[in-house]
Amino acid sequence: MKSQMESRMESRIDYYPTHEHQGFRFRRGRTLPFGATVVPNGVNFSVFSSVATSCTLVLFEKRAKEPLVEIEFPR
Repeated sequence: MKSQMESRMESRIDYYPTHEHQGFRFRRGRTLPFGATVVPNGVNFSVFSSVATSCTLVLFEKRAKEPLVEIEFPR
């Protein structure tokens, strides 16, 4: 039987990042709900398209004109 801590860790998407891009560590998140959802230690981004072949997350710092980072969604 899993401990309460193990169960909480498995439900969080910020543990055990599997990818890194320009110092941003991330992993595949949850599919629902769509949009940006604040989660412990981060944000879950979820989008849907029936025709897209790729998707890029573009992050900006507040009031910046240029992106801070552009991260392609893993397939």
